[in-house]
Amino acid sequence: MRIIFAGTEEFSMPSLEFIDKHYQTVGLITQPDKPAGRGLKLNPPLVKEFCEKKNIPVFQPADLKETNFLDQLKQLKSDFLIEVAFGRIFPPEVLKIPVHCCINIHPSFLPGYRGAAPIRWVIINNEKQTGVTAHIMSEKIDEGKILYQEKFDIDPQDTFGALSEKLSQRCISVLGHALENYKENKFVLDPVDIYSVKDFYARKIKHDDFRIDWNKKAVEIFSLIRASHPKPGAFTFYRDKLIKIFESEIISEDQSGNRPGEILKADIKDGILVNTEKGILKIKRLQKENKNILYYKDFLNGFTLEEKEKFT
Repeated sequence: MRIIFAGTEEFSMPSLEFIDKHYQTVGLITQPDKPAGRGLKLNPPLVKEFCEKKNIPVFQPADLKETNFLDQLKQLKSDFLIEVAFGRIFPPEVLKIPVHCCINIHPSFLPGYRGAAPIRWVIINNEKQTGVTAHIMSEKIDEGKILYQEKFDIDPQDTFGALSEKLSQRCISVLGHALENYKENKFVLDPVDIYSVKDFYARKIKHDDFRIDWNKKAVEIFSLIRASHPKPGAFTFYRDKLIKIFESEIISEDQSGNRPGEILKADIKDGILVNTEKGILKIKRLQKENKNILYYKDFLNGFTLEEKEKFT
């Protein structure tokens, strides 16, 4: 079975390794190298480094409709194209190239949470379950015929990083079952939206999505902070200074009577306690702009937060 793999993020690696072990990887489509670090040195995706070591052809087209790129893909005579976290939408010209079809492994239980950022949004929305879905790619985003899907519970403490790692491993099982189902012409005929927020479109996250609104409930802010970890971090302001928050704990979900955003405690013994619209959060790890991320005890040793003042 000859497979072209399309992926860019670290999330893609377990699936690429699985395909390369059990099938024949005839090519990789990934995004162009990105500049990183102070010197803005070009940083290749891990999937590219993996394939170069194995002499697998790598394609990093700026234009997915470019004639030479399409011709090169056709010459690979692939049976399938498998996409896992590639990060761009394939045009019809690419979808027609494999002998059989193009399959996307999507990290949600479709039809819920279609779109670019399902893992962050299921945490932000405090969903209790999620899943992984394999579907045949079509011109509509995440709406092709479903070959196979698995669901599982989300741990209440899962961050974006932790849930991503779990889902990336689940992709392997889903991928294997999907290829078997395709051979047997099996499909999920009546997919059900399992989520509490129905028909949610998981659009790409914007910078301001991670700004903390202290007028929300403690559980909502707690979920936002989990969704921002390990980066970029949720953010707020104290005396017009940017503060990023990477870890928190719900101390109370009851109405306190204090102002949302008000700092109730800020000492090494009791920690940093902040009032919300309903409930109290303890801030455990945070960061001043352009400084290191610190546990609250270390943070308070070098920076004073005045009680009764507010985060905004």
